[in-house]
Amino acid sequence: MVKKSVLQKLSDQELFRYLSPTNRSVPEAVRYAYDILRERGHAFTTEEHDRIEGIIKGKIEAEQYEALQRHKNFDENLTFDEDAVELYPNWGILVFSILFGPFLASFLQFYNFLKIKKTWPAIFSLGFGAFYLLPKLLTPELLSKIPLVINLGASIIFLPFFGLGFIGLMLINREFMPKDIKYRPKPLVYPLLLYIVITIVKLYYL
Repeated sequence: MVKKSVLQKLSDQELFRYLSPTNRSVPEAVRYAYDILRERGHAFTTEEHDRIEGIIKGKIEAEQYEALQRHKNFDENLTFDEDAVELYPNWGILVFSILFGPFLASFLQFYNFLKIKKTWPAIFSLGFGAFYLLPKLLTPELLSKIPLVINLGASIIFLPFFGLGFIGLMLINREFMPKDIKYRPKPLVYPLLLYIVITIVKLYYL
């Protein structure tokens, strides 16, 4: 992550290098360099402004394309088209399945189906995820009697179980999600923050 304060220590000549079409800097660095030079009193013509904005836009699109290619294995219909519906990506559902369990991950898929007005697949996804609450019903006393749990921890023991949960969610997704739908990735920030809040409440009040 580029900080503007770091670029502010550079000379004007060094900053102008960021505005070259051949530079390999991230778009944020080009933006900061451009802003700093203007703050220092450098005037840019309309043509120069358009050229620099074009460089920044091109770098952003290149980053989006690379991200799109990385996630194609999980999200064949993923796009960055602003007109496309916004859904939680499949790779995000995978991360939630492994880290927090399929039940919480099923809420992401539940949202996706409701967003495209498919109520029954949404309920089915949530019900399938609820099945994975069963491991939580095991009492700590029972878990503590399992030697492997003592050595590795309960969360690791359930990782294969949670992996199967993700596979199940993806099978539901493949069966009921329209094949021709194009969607852009919905940020996972709010579900993650909600999980953190729930965890804190459980630790302090339950």
